[in-house]
Amino acid sequence: MNFIKKAGFGTATVILTNDVKNALLRYPEASGNYLQHNQIHDIKERIERIEHTNQLLLIETPSLDAFYVACGDVIPIYQAGGGVITNEKGDILMIFRRGKWDMAKGKLDPGETIEQCSVREVMEETGVKNVLLGKLITVTLHFYFLGFEHGKKLAVKQSYWYQMSVQEPQNLVAQIEEDITDIRWVAPAELHNYAKETYPSIIEVLNEAGYTI
Repeated sequence: MNFIKKAGFGTATVILTNDVKNALLRYPEASGNYLQHNQIHDIKERIERIEHTNQLLLIETPSLDAFYVACGDVIPIYQAGGGVITNEKGDILMIFRRGKWDMAKGKLDPGETIEQCSVREVMEETGVKNVLLGKLITVTLHFYFLGFEHGKKLAVKQSYWYQMSVQEPQNLVAQIEEDITDIRWVAPAELHNYAKETYPSIIEVLNEAGYTI
C-alpha cells in the first residue's frame, strides 16, 4: 500500500514515502531534495541542516519499518504515548508547554505497554483521574535533538495517540517540572483559535480524531 508520511523537525518537514511521484505532485518544493532510506548518514546530515528552515526533505523508503531499520544506531527511535482527552461535555483537554498549545504525551518507560504509557503520561501531566482508554487514533513522527548530555544527537520520536475520556469533574494539575504552565478544556468549536500556537502534528492528530482545526 502506498503511503506519504510527514514528520516535523523544527520549522522543516521530512516526508517519508514509497510513492515519490505522487509525493512530488503534492510537495513539488521537495523536487531535487530527496534521498533513499539506506543513505542514513546523508539523511542525518541533511535533516540537521534544515532544522530552522522551511525546507522539505523527501525520503524514499519501501515502508516505515524499513526506514526504522535503516536508522539503526545513527538516528535512535523512541516511542511515546498520549491522548486526545474529552470530558462529559465533549471538550478537549489542551496543555500549554514551552510557548505552544499541546496535548499530554510522554516517553515509554521500560516494561510498560504503549497503552499504559499513554494513560500514565496523561494522568501525570494533567492530574486527571479514572481515564477511560479508547482506540488508537494515529501515530505521528518528529525528529528532534536529544539533550546535550548525548552530544545533541538527532533522534526520531514515534508518538501513539489514543482517544481517552473522563466522565466526572476533574481537578486539573499542571506538571510544572514538564514545563506545563496552563491546562484548559477547549470546546471543539474553539479549536481553531489554538491553531496558530500549536504544532502541525497536533493539528494532524485532531483532524484524524474527527475535529476541524
